[in-house]
Amino acid sequence: MVDERSVPAYTEAQAIAGMIAGHRMAGMEPTPGDVAAAQRGFRGESTAEDERVRVLAEITASRSAAPPDGQPLRD
Repeated sequence: MVDERSVPAYTEAQAIAGMIAGHRMAGMEPTPGDVAAAQRGFRGESTAEDERVRVLAEITASRSAAPPDGQPLRD
């Protein structure tokens, strides 16, 4: 069992900087939306499940939107 007193307490800025650095090292630049989602999670404003639902809703909405003029419909 881990003694919680020995676990460092990170500030939001440190946690977000670590998330950004990890994504960059993996070759995946985080979007402003990614950073905002991490901030909401860190602050306890949302859960990973809340963010998953949010992303899936955005994907669904983008797929059901009409394509720009001159673009073919997507399957």
